[in-house]
Amino acid sequence: MNWAHIHIMINHTPIIGAVFGFAFLAYAVWRKSAELEKVGLGILVIIAVTAIATFLTGDPAGEFLAKAVPGVPESVWDRHCTLAAVAMGASIATGVCALVGLAVSWRAKAPHRGLLWACLFLAGVALVLMAWTGHRGAQIRHTEVRPGGQVVSPSVSGGE
Repeated sequence: MNWAHIHIMINHTPIIGAVFGFAFLAYAVWRKSAELEKVGLGILVIIAVTAIATFLTGDPAGEFLAKAVPGVPESVWDRHCTLAAVAMGASIATGVCALVGLAVSWRAKAPHRGLLWACLFLAGVALVLMAWTGHRGAQIRHTEVRPGGQVVSPSVSGGE
């Protein structure tokens, strides 16, 4: 196992988690359920932590892949790395907002509505950035999803 393998294993968590966290919190706000709202906020905090872990494994994974996979354009690496930093920042902002929401609701019966809407908005932004970052990361190894990329069909060989 190498850093690229570890990065690929964990990078799906903040992406899928962002979808789940956003949807869960939106449902909780719609239902006006204080218990579900608190769970939704907790999910967003956990997703922020997984985004940090994913980001921290990115540089070692990139160093490994730069040696193992020659010929990847520098622009592909740069776009993914830059966007990953922005996505992690959005996820951290969402996690901090959610943590504040949890802290405020510690003694209150329900989280503050304004904080819930702020967290929901930030979670939506983080979701879009996480998905976009994942797409950019896929372009490193999957030429078919690069702009102007072409799918190369495997050649049929032998036995005919």
